[in-house]
Amino acid sequence: MTWTELLPVLIPLLLINVAFQVFAIIDVHKHDREVVFFSKTAWTVILVIVNVAWVVYLLGGRKE
Repeated sequence: MTWTELLPVLIPLLLINVAFQVFAIIDVHKHDREVVFFSKTAWTVILVIVNVAWVVYLLGGRKE
């Protein structure tokens, strides 16, 4: 397979990943949101640097 054949699959996956990252960053900074393990600033840095950190944050990094 060439890159041009993979692009129709990779582009939507990349956009979904970015959307979840943005959602997680916005969720971290909600006024009433309590986070666990790290501070809100640390979570923001981790979410920006680590590609799939949003999964960890959404599953276990926040209090409901």
